[in-house]
Amino acid sequence: MKNPRITIHHLAKELGLSSSTVSRALQGNPRISEKTRKEVTELATKWNYQPNSNASNLRKGRSNTIGVLVPRISRHFFSNAIAGIEAVCSATKRNVVIFQTHENLENEKSGLEAFLRIPVDGFIMSLSAETKQYEHIQEVLKRDIPIVFFDRVYEGNSNYQVMLDDYSGAFQAVEHLIQQGCRKIAFMGGPDYLNNYRERKRGFMDAMKKHNLPVNLNWLAEQSLTREEGAAFAEKVFGQSTPNRPDGLFSCSDYSALGAILFLKKSGIRIPEEVAVAGFANEPFTEFMEPPMTSVDQSAEEMGRSAAEMLFRIIDADDSDKSSKQQYIQPKLVIRKSTLK
Repeated sequence: MKNPRITIHHLAKELGLSSSTVSRALQGNPRISEKTRKEVTELATKWNYQPNSNASNLRKGRSNTIGVLVPRISRHFFSNAIAGIEAVCSATKRNVVIFQTHENLENEKSGLEAFLRIPVDGFIMSLSAETKQYEHIQEVLKRDIPIVFFDRVYEGNSNYQVMLDDYSGAFQAVEHLIQQGCRKIAFMGGPDYLNNYRERKRGFMDAMKKHNLPVNLNWLAEQSLTREEGAAFAEKVFGQSTPNRPDGLFSCSDYSALGAILFLKKSGIRIPEEVAVAGFANEPFTEFMEPPMTSVDQSAEEMGRSAAEMLFRIIDADDSDKSSKQQYIQPKLVIRKSTLK
């Protein structure tokens, strides 16, 4: 038979004290004499007393658990962001429940509903690729449950957001291509209704404009994020042997850049001599490719940490400064052989 769990009531009975006195003594309350605090602490240690955190949290109206919704934990960016979130939760003794949406809006709705049933003290989430309607998010916000969005964010009023400076990352990558001698640069992007892809496209356009370079609309792909989509776009743009083809390619996704590079190599087009290629995300495979691929690093773990710290400031009612509702993480361009002409 298992030994019963030691409670405050057991300690109180043994010491001839009230349960409330034992509780205050364990909390180090100065109203309790040092002698009594010492007696309580010594007995608690001897009997291996463990406080019931669930009961304490219920009294405070908290679960000490947060929900995290991400599109895919298999992606390097999101797994690293989760590592950052978990590091902060571990340091503050909070629990994390993770739900992945697989880029599906209905899954995203189901995840939020599931977390509301647990319940959780707040959410950290990045929108799915299908999310164009936000009624499910607005419903949660109406309940006064805090949400911090990261990377792909809901852009409603007064939302808490942690984002990469996607504009700067794209601008740096395209300007680097131009500095390497590229003058005809193709672009592979993502859906404009998601803030991060919209900002990366804006960075591309502004870098081209700064250097007075024309943008060929036939060389722009608005939805090219996967390896297959990248290969299909490369075949369309580079498939015909013509002098009027791009000498540079910037992709908002390392995966579509990988697809493009594989097609270019199969077609005998030299990288970077004929076409320089840069991606976005700095996925682990980029440094092991041939040639290794230039990419924008998103500082995912830092973003996860910042999102968790922001959420806990809200939960602990320590975020009265409205300027802290938006935070930008600075990207880093990692230059490799795929762009060095």
